[in-house]
Amino acid sequence: MTNPSQNLYSWRAASDLGVPRRALAAVAGRVTSTQRYLYAIGGDDGAGTTWSDIEAAQVDPYGVLGAWSPLPTPLPGPRAFAGSALVGRYLYLVGGTDGTSAQSSTWRAQILDPLEAPEFTSQLTFSLGTGVELPVGTYVYRVSALFDAADDENPGGESLASDPFVVRVPDVPEHIALSLTWLPVPGASGYRLYRSSTGSGNEEWLLETASTTATDFGFATDATIVPLPPGSVGQWKPLGAMNRAREGACVAVAPDPSVPNRHWLMAAGGRDEGGIVQSDIELLSIDVVDEHDHDAGSWFTSAESLRSPRWQCGAYVANVTLHSKVLPSDTWVYFGTGLGQTGNIDGLVDVGLVGSLDFDAMYAVSGMRNRAGYVVASANNFLYSLGGGSASPDGAGESAELCGVGDPGCNNGAVPNPPELGNWNSLGGGTLLVERYLAGSAQESSVIFAVGGETSADPASTSVEYTNY
Repeated sequence: MTNPSQNLYSWRAASDLGVPRRALAAVAGRVTSTQRYLYAIGGDDGAGTTWSDIEAAQVDPYGVLGAWSPLPTPLPGPRAFAGSALVGRYLYLVGGTDGTSAQSSTWRAQILDPLEAPEFTSQLTFSLGTGVELPVGTYVYRVSALFDAADDENPGGESLASDPFVVRVPDVPEHIALSLTWLPVPGASGYRLYRSSTGSGNEEWLLETASTTATDFGFATDATIVPLPPGSVGQWKPLGAMNRAREGACVAVAPDPSVPNRHWLMAAGGRDEGGIVQSDIELLSIDVVDEHDHDAGSWFTSAESLRSPRWQCGAYVANVTLHSKVLPSDTWVYFGTGLGQTGNIDGLVDVGLVGSLDFDAMYAVSGMRNRAGYVVASANNFLYSLGGGSASPDGAGESAELCGVGDPGCNNGAVPNPPELGNWNSLGGGTLLVERYLAGSAQESSVIFAVGGETSADPASTSVEYTNY
């Protein structure tokens, strides 16, 4: 949705993060068609501490965020200035810094699906005269699946827990033990049973077993271990490292238009562990076999490169999904401006046509204004950039329209329409509520989010805002 001047509508404040974050990765993902979440991953506090934790907030159909909650599954290590991408229900995190030096790591984690949790059967057995006792009362049970370290989807992790299973233990003079049974989960190495005597939502760890049957003899529960909350992700799996360490790279994922179910994860530029800003581009193929099996290749360096070294840059993907001016056979990736080696910002924008092996073509298109660490969005035949003016907190924004075939006064003679862009113009409306630099940005359906970042008041912020396009 844009107003008659094709500016974004006004930004609105959303619920605050629990932890102030700068240079974080923000990703929007779906558990199901109706359960959507925004994730804030890592980042730093702007004062020397780099985070490894993750927060999530549920997104309603209109973009309104629920409260942020910490997730129990952290990153394998701290990361700020990392790039992020989503393919299906898998989150990918690329490069970044651990607070000391740039990293070449690639990590992947799956957003857990409640439909893949174990399911209790109706089989229920009471045992009498065992010498132990489950006191009279109403009990709520839930069970989750456990996976070993070799699992490709959730190595050493746990699934979401089942729906609650309620049992009423009668008042009888004999001692009672209760046996429960559930259906097996493919690939599970064991199961974790939880119990509550005070109602659903208060379940605590009861026992673990390799079987699909367990007997409760009235054991004590452990309140320090509870079921994973909705929106949780599985354990992070390390993939092959990039050929070069990169922090603040332009990171994007784009579908291959010529190979079904193949995506290309790409990282352009970035600053290496020696502090040198780079201009080369690396690509990683991801073949989606099914929703549980993503086959990742090895990172390789593209034959193409950026016209100038840059980091703290943004990347935009344009295809027919959100842009009517792009041919169904094409996917374009725009690499925006960022900081150069000396702290300069040259405003250059490069765009590549995604091919089956590499970029089929690379072009220089209309340049941006001087921004670094900015919010990016791509939709409705426009590219948007907000904040990060001159690599500092800023609330202003600008947009550039994709040139369609036959659009007058748009083609410079050397670049097709698209990917050529019209001039980048200031957003007369739709500027950020809060001046931001190094904020996270994400899109879900028709909603754009700006998450945290350095502001005029704080080295790292908890504030979040959103708008619709």
